[in-house]
Amino acid sequence: MSEIDKHLRRFLPQQRETLQELRLTILSVVPNAKECLSYGMPAFSIDGKVVAGFDGFKNHCSYFPHSGSVLKQIQDIPDWCTVTNGTLKFPIGKKLPKSLVRKLVEVRIKELTGKSTQPTDQVWKLLGLAAPARRALLNAKLTKVSQLQKHRREAIAALHGMGPNAMKILDAAMKSAGVKFKKS
Repeated sequence: MSEIDKHLRRFLPQQRETLQELRLTILSVVPNAKECLSYGMPAFSIDGKVVAGFDGFKNHCSYFPHSGSVLKQIQDIPDWCTVTNGTLKFPIGKKLPKSLVRKLVEVRIKELTGKSTQPTDQVWKLLGLAAPARRALLNAKLTKVSQLQKHRREAIAALHGMGPNAMKILDAAMKSAGVKFKKS
């Protein structure tokens, strides 16, 4: 008997069935995942990184994406679910739609593999900017050279991680693109 099977035996039949259904749904989405316990709860890992977890509580069941950003990226969560930063709570006896579980797992895997659905720094990498400058631009929600024209040069230069070399690279890229920083 696996650790998850032992864990699920603690629950009353209806909740155990709900959790077992979720377990099978997750496994159908990521059949190569390894079952494990993470933080004392049933979970699934790929290459040693947890991609999904679940557990039961007194009045509900929970799905755990093991990331505070996954649930923020998901649309169409049923109204009978309660969403917090790192938890999707749902009623005992209700089945999470397979399409929702698939989206949750896919977003988490993309996050872990660096193929995030969040804006990427590919443009900034191609220009030769160092990682701190790329992070500074992404944190400011800037993913393209053309977006810089909405900002003053001083404001971009003041971003944490931007240095003189990064500003020279941005100046050259903007000149090449035919755009200029916003005037004061």
